[in-house]
Amino acid sequence: MTSFSIAIDGASKGNPGAAGIGVVLCDDAGNLILEISEYIGETTNNVAEYTALIRGLEEALKLGAESIRISTDSELLARQIAGIYKVKSPHLVEIYQKAKSLLSQFKDAKIRHVLRENNAHADKLASEAAQKGAKASKKPAKTTKPKPGEEMDIPRQTPQPQHKASKPTARPVSPPKQQDSQSQLNLDM
Repeated sequence: MTSFSIAIDGASKGNPGAAGIGVVLCDDAGNLILEISEYIGETTNNVAEYTALIRGLEEALKLGAESIRISTDSELLARQIAGIYKVKSPHLVEIYQKAKSLLSQFKDAKIRHVLRENNAHADKLASEAAQKGAKASKKPAKTTKPKPGEEMDIPRQTPQPQHKASKPTARPVSPPKQQDSQSQLNLDM
């Protein structure tokens, strides 16, 4: 059985903002087959994460993969794909369904949530793509920097209505949940 592993990441500068994907595709022996660093336009980080997954799955299928191992630093994506979390955001439903449809084409599929430092290659590719896109989409800012001695207008502020002060409320905060360095989730395909 032809088996590949993919490390994926999505990055968004601004969330939503300039977004990029990073995909690292390796064979069974860990040899690099393909890497993708691509700007995908203005979108959210979660959409970028799913776009990276879809792109990686499409590439693996083109290469004849029957088994796939996915690594991602997005715990949300990993748990949604594994069926542990529901997809609640309407804008993610369609892209989630596309990913699940692609996953159903593999005989075996597994997804693993890893810490960002264990996903550094894909993270770097996604960040670089988002950064390049952000730079390319920036328009030169119009500056009206005053010259020394030049008068400047002072914006007038309208008075804000006075509201009766309310008592601040305090809620107990739970300590952060301890996280394993890695967790693997099996997909029943």
